[in-house]
Amino acid sequence: MFFVRTLYPCMLEKKSQSEKEITLSSYASGFIIWGLSFVAFVFYLKYVGLISISGYLVFKVVVICLIPPVILGFYDKMKKLRLQKESLISEKTIIQKQVDKYEEDYQNLSIDFKSDNNGGKLRLLIADILIFKSADNYVAIHYLEGDHIKKKLIRSTLKNIDLQIKPYHNFVRCHRTCIVNTHFIEKLNGNGNNHLLTIKGFDKPIPVSRKYFLKIKETI
Repeated sequence: MFFVRTLYPCMLEKKSQSEKEITLSSYASGFIIWGLSFVAFVFYLKYVGLISISGYLVFKVVVICLIPPVILGFYDKMKKLRLQKESLISEKTIIQKQVDKYEEDYQNLSIDFKSDNNGGKLRLLIADILIFKSADNYVAIHYLEGDHIKKKLIRSTLKNIDLQIKPYHNFVRCHRTCIVNTHFIEKLNGNGNNHLLTIKGFDKPIPVSRKYFLKIKETI
């Protein structure tokens, strides 16, 4: 039993094995345990217990000897599942840390918005921008400054703004006149062809056109 459960697996681990080979080796060790148990049981009954061996007795011995390998196989399976679970949890923790670091670095990025009429520029953190709204020849940028929402008009088009923020995937167009930061979307309201977005801290709902509805729905 010690050889089968300890030395035999160690011998197999000396070379890399596929999942199929590992499964076969597990069945092989179970068969060896069953065979050794069967031989030991029959030997004990015949030469120690001095019991005559019949077909029915052999059948009972076969069934009884199946118990140890079945229990050990179940134990090995549960142990394997537990180790896989621990490995997945560890991988998830590492990935989550990487994602958190990426989001933290990403949100700390800033972007400069320049006015077409040389009216200066506005530098904002990506994480602070709520909405871009088209206003004739201007774009109104609504952003956070401390705990307050502020608005700044720059002479530009929403198309130019859209091209400038294209690398930042947390911005999505919801209407021909609006681009929103998905991190501030609280909910999508409405039915039929009339849908509105509720933006955190923003008092007015933002329209969602049918053209951009599916993209917004997938985003949130």
